[in-house]
Amino acid sequence: MQRKANEFLNLNESFNHNQALIDLGALICSPKPKCAICPLNPYCLGKNNLEKHTLKKKQEIIQEERYLGVVIKNNQIALEKIEQKLYFGMHHFPDLKENLEFKLPFLGAIKHSHTKFKLNLNLYLAATKDLKNPINFYSLKDLETLPISSMTLKILHFLKHKNLFGG
Repeated sequence: MQRKANEFLNLNESFNHNQALIDLGALICSPKPKCAICPLNPYCLGKNNLEKHTLKKKQEIIQEERYLGVVIKNNQIALEKIEQKLYFGMHHFPDLKENLEFKLPFLGAIKHSHTKFKLNLNLYLAATKDLKNPINFYSLKDLETLPISSMTLKILHFLKHKNLFGG
């Protein structure tokens, strides 16, 4: 190892040399290492055993059960405009008020994942009074330009497949 280090070690510029190695480590030897572009690739002993030399951050998966209301009136669908920062300005299907899911007609369930969340979306045919937050009604044409998430698109596709909306 020392013999290999001596091949590229610059004794006159040790500070800059060490700083360069630190920078290489930060930019190249990342959790997804870029060995192909590393100038030290010919000397590297870690490239042949990446699992041992790279750390994988384990992300905690959060399972979440959601109860969403589907309100359809005059061939328009009810969506809630989100005001929280992650989905700010986007439109989602609204949450039901507490404990209503057992009293409303069940339409089906959809699984959806994003980042660290695994969601089980339970869909119920609801009325405006059954929803937690204020909503607006939108036509199919409105939905073409409305900012909506992939989760909302998945639910709309489900409703279309069931001939409940947009068919």
